[in-house]
Amino acid sequence: MPFWERQADSASAEKPQTDEGRRFGVESGSCAYAYQKKQEQDEHPSNQDRYFTAGRAFGVFDGVGSLAESGTAAEMARDAIINKFQQYPRKLNVSEAQNLAQQSLETAQAAVMTLRGAGETTAAIGVIAYKENGERALIVAHAGDSRVYLRRQIQGKWQIYCLTVDDSEASKNMNQADAVRLQNKLDEVVDIEEAAKRGQVTPQEYTAYKQRHVMSNSVGPHAKGLNISGAWDIFTGDEIIIATDGVHDNLTNSEINKTLTEGKNSQEQAIALNNAAYLRSQDTRHPRHKADDITSVVTKVVAEDLQPVTPEAPTAPTDIKAGGQIKGWTVIARNGDFAILNKPELDEVGKEYTRTRTVYLPNYLQGLEQTD
Repeated sequence: MPFWERQADSASAEKPQTDEGRRFGVESGSCAYAYQKKQEQDEHPSNQDRYFTAGRAFGVFDGVGSLAESGTAAEMARDAIINKFQQYPRKLNVSEAQNLAQQSLETAQAAVMTLRGAGETTAAIGVIAYKENGERALIVAHAGDSRVYLRRQIQGKWQIYCLTVDDSEASKNMNQADAVRLQNKLDEVVDIEEAAKRGQVTPQEYTAYKQRHVMSNSVGPHAKGLNISGAWDIFTGDEIIIATDGVHDNLTNSEINKTLTEGKNSQEQAIALNNAAYLRSQDTRHPRHKADDITSVVTKVVAEDLQPVTPEAPTAPTDIKAGGQIKGWTVIARNGDFAILNKPELDEVGKEYTRTRTVYLPNYLQGLEQTD
């Protein structure tokens, strides 16, 4: 019997959402596992995670801490956002999608505040929008440490990129570029104590790793502002993964990437990802293990018949697009003035690996920011 059927009392999974999703060129699958109590006196509340898939939009929410109503907060935030998007059934241009994401999270914030401090939640949502030329784009909105990833096949190899930076005490005073670099590094650390002994992390990075669970922003009484991204280029074949910290606390980014190859469709991928995170969370010998609620939504970008959309406001012209080259680096994704770049390199023993970094384009193109 499959693992997820054995866990039926504490797990939920939806069939791939196709009919409405294909109007926007996406197919979504989702899965949620509740925290497994080890002892009766365990004070962790029942499952505090919530998620949704609704055509052009999809997201996850994670009730913060052990507050009695944090699960309710996650549910209220989810319902408020779903209701907002249902008011706009048509396709949206980039500006409209950004505004709707902003309004949705503000509506969620107002709803959660009616709990009078008894609950709060993280949020991470993705919205499919359309550029003036009809191509699709991804708008990302988040608060807290729930994440949005983009997974893309480059020269036959799947690469994964985190599009959000956790709102944590570790990064709240950093600029965007430094926060991205820190998170990318710590996401691949398997054993922080061993890494510290070997000098592979600095004392500051060690402290940041230990503080990564302390949130500096959420939907609720500790809200410090909502993070709304520009338009990330997306293409047929791309995969968008949205997950709560029960996934990325237990698995490194490389493990997430590898696990996603195990599913034939978005639903199987979501289940495989939750399985891997759950098994790790129960392995008390592993340095990254953390018992928690575990939720993921996997969305595949599929072919569609494009329809005209209302043109968005004109933006500065540029020929820097995903798939292009800049100074020997491949452009993986573009978000306004930021871009994710990568290129193959050899490590100290001659083994090839892919080097990735995020650059601020205005500085980089003028030589004010270097990749080496």
